[in-house]
Amino acid sequence: MILPQIVIDLSGVYGLMDMPTPDLLWTIFVYGGWIPFVWVFWQGFKGMWLNSRQAKYAPTISYMLLSISIPRMNEQSPKAVEHMFTHLAGTFSTPNFKEKWFQGKFTPSFSFEYASIDGYTQFIVRTPVQFRDLVEASIYSQYPDAEVVEVPDYTAVVPKKYPDPEWDCWGTEFILAKPSAYPIRTFTEFEHSLSQELKDPLSSLLETLSRLKNGEQVWIQILVTPRDQDWTKESLALTDKLKGRPPKKKPTPMWQKVTEEGFSIVTAGISQVVGVGGDGEKKPEKKEDNKVMNLSPGERKMLEQIEIKASKIGFGVKIRFVYVGKRSVFRKGPMISMVRGALGLFGSTDGNSLKNYGAAAPKTDYFWQRWSADQKKTTIINRYASRSGDGAPRFVLNSEELASLWHFPQILIKAPLLKKVESRKVEPPFSIPLAPAEPPEPKE
Repeated sequence: MILPQIVIDLSGVYGLMDMPTPDLLWTIFVYGGWIPFVWVFWQGFKGMWLNSRQAKYAPTISYMLLSISIPRMNEQSPKAVEHMFTHLAGTFSTPNFKEKWFQGKFTPSFSFEYASIDGYTQFIVRTPVQFRDLVEASIYSQYPDAEVVEVPDYTAVVPKKYPDPEWDCWGTEFILAKPSAYPIRTFTEFEHSLSQELKDPLSSLLETLSRLKNGEQVWIQILVTPRDQDWTKESLALTDKLKGRPPKKKPTPMWQKVTEEGFSIVTAGISQVVGVGGDGEKKPEKKEDNKVMNLSPGERKMLEQIEIKASKIGFGVKIRFVYVGKRSVFRKGPMISMVRGALGLFGSTDGNSLKNYGAAAPKTDYFWQRWSADQKKTTIINRYASRSGDGAPRFVLNSEELASLWHFPQILIKAPLLKKVESRKVEPPFSIPLAPAEPPEPKE
């Protein structure tokens, strides 16, 4: 049998290599090299267009600040606040093509904040005006004796530009140390297994905030945005990896299926002409090892925690911390250490933790860092005051993790300047006698 000869002509490739560099680059650009440039330009244009549309839509949303006071005898666990966050997830809506790309419509954010001014600590919720009833209903459903009142913005009383002759400022943003699929420690890990008594991790933070001096302010902001739940794909991929399962393949595009089918036909034809067997000898399939049986107790617990996190509703989250005070009492070092230490209680070595986002924090360790320190102070305090989505990338926390970071104190927390309801409000008894209405005076 005479085998067919396959000749590959490479003269064109050699001809390209002999061309001068400018002519070579131009030839490559003309014959398909322009495609990556058009793709990059298109992606950049889409981002700029969407940002411009959303910038016009954002001023149409009105916001308000609500101060929440809980009775001193509160015995509700953070589970009640978890129900509040789950309730707010219903505000998420997916805009259609016209609403997204022409009107710039997006799901507005809620901001859950601690504001300690001169040691007086308040729980603040910033909400779109249209969702005020929803927020109040979610609070009263869990805390019937709570007081919810509208308050002015507490950030308006301090300067927004630095350096300032009277005030100084420092702030930062926090991000997760690991991907969002890994959970932080939640309030369930601080409960005693038998007595169910909660050793509240927020007690140290609230105690720190109550120790501020006159002229000092600490603000902590948790910006929460309802979102879709496609983030669980990352969690499922991580659990499959820990279990030793092969990663799930993405659906093959149609063009790739057609190309592979064409190559398979050509390969089969060549095999028949040359005389090589078709199917050949099949290799034995490898059996999947049950890697779960080989996991350590810590790895099994982390696998369980990842699956638990993915089973609850997730939100897009940004966390900011700002410390501002008059220069006579400003003590940046101790205050940063106390707040970081309090938030560090929610981290673990095998799970996730909150860490400082270095690009947002003003630094003065080296002379080149001092050049931008005041600008970073101005940026962080203005982003906080506007509840902006700029800065550090968002990450995902579920309702249980959010309730662990922001919840109302129980009766055991004795922070002296924590705002609480002093008395309980109750309705009058149903059988209380009512005074008869006085008859109208006769007309003369």
